[in-house]
Amino acid sequence: MSKKVIISLIIFLGLAVRLWLVPKYIVGDLVLYMDWGRAVWDFGARNLYFGDIAWEHSAPNYPPLAMVIFAGLDWLWEHKYFLAQAHNVIKIPPAFFIVYFYKYGNLLLFKLVPTLCDLGVSIIIYKVLLGLTKNTKKAMLGMALYFLNPIAIFLSGVWGQLDSIIALFGILAFTSLVKKKFPLAVILFFIGMNIKPNWGIFIPFFVYMFFALKPKVKDIVLSAVLVVVAYLVLYWPFGGNQTLAFTRDLFWGRFILPLGTVGKASYSAFNFHTIFLKIDRDFYNARILGILPAFSVGYISLIATNFVAYLITRSKKNMYVKVFSGLFVIGLGYFMFGVNMLERYFFPALIPLIILGVYNTKLLFRAGLLSLFFFANIIWSFFRRGSDEIDHLFTNYNFALIKVVSFLEVVVFVGLTKKLLNEKD
Repeated sequence: MSKKVIISLIIFLGLAVRLWLVPKYIVGDLVLYMDWGRAVWDFGARNLYFGDIAWEHSAPNYPPLAMVIFAGLDWLWEHKYFLAQAHNVIKIPPAFFIVYFYKYGNLLLFKLVPTLCDLGVSIIIYKVLLGLTKNTKKAMLGMALYFLNPIAIFLSGVWGQLDSIIALFGILAFTSLVKKKFPLAVILFFIGMNIKPNWGIFIPFFVYMFFALKPKVKDIVLSAVLVVVAYLVLYWPFGGNQTLAFTRDLFWGRFILPLGTVGKASYSAFNFHTIFLKIDRDFYNARILGILPAFSVGYISLIATNFVAYLITRSKKNMYVKVFSGLFVIGLGYFMFGVNMLERYFFPALIPLIILGVYNTKLLFRAGLLSLFFFANIIWSFFRRGSDEIDHLFTNYNFALIKVVSFLEVVVFVGLTKKLLNEKD
């Protein structure tokens, strides 16, 4: 088959599966996103975060740009009658789609955005691998390993999570950095951080790579100006004359400890802490083997993985290999050893993992193992409250399966990191 046919099949299958899953589940965070999107119109941006609103589920704990996206999707849903009007005039869209949209359109809209971002990420993977390997088959393999990956499909098509949206802007920021498009890289990183600050762990690495690539003074100045302007445009509608105070309260009151003032060693992530401590039970100040508190392990590992990422950038020649190796080590290191982890916080490491595994096939088997472990983590976390069979499979015998998977994850991660550190391009 030709390249175009294979790529078209990958895209068709990836979209078809995700769209088929759209009406199957409406749970958890997806309900919150819809609630917040409607609230922007009902109560106004100024009252959204700290106004006197009787929230049915939970007050917003995502940054303003996420609220803008949710409000936009809610507006599209509220104006769905335009579809029928268009059909009456030009017969497009077809009647069956209008019936489907009137029934499931709100779900479709909120899951379509991460689905399209999945497609965007898969295209980036294809282009990066094509540039690295000059091999079309490897580039298409990388694209398929992401866009047809059960993890990515589940998060966007079933759960409707934002991980792929944030990842799209994050990956674009770092690839723009490699191309020395400094202002573009900075504004893309800013956008991703203001949808959800998951990629905040990469700020030191981003800053290091930014200056390591030796930007001109005009690039630095323009980047700073763009961020200030973007910040004011985005935050002023929510904070008004108190924008700075609003930002401070938002980040320290909602984002730093979004899951409660007393966190857990691990909320739902299979990682280093769940080898020794009980998942979703032991607190972040519980001691590992009676020695170090769990949160100390997290801080130490974040410093250590940033240092390892620095060493990798010194040992590699290809800039893309440097960047994606650093993203993998820091991203998965944070998931492995950080506290307050949710099951899907491995996601920033998934894209570099696929790229590195396809680029260097010696790493591909271990990359597959990690992906299998991640998917098991997601399945348990998503279904544990609705399926005793799935929950007990992982939690019986004092969380035996969780401990085994967590241990294997750490072993594979350490092995992969050593390979990246020791091998040349």
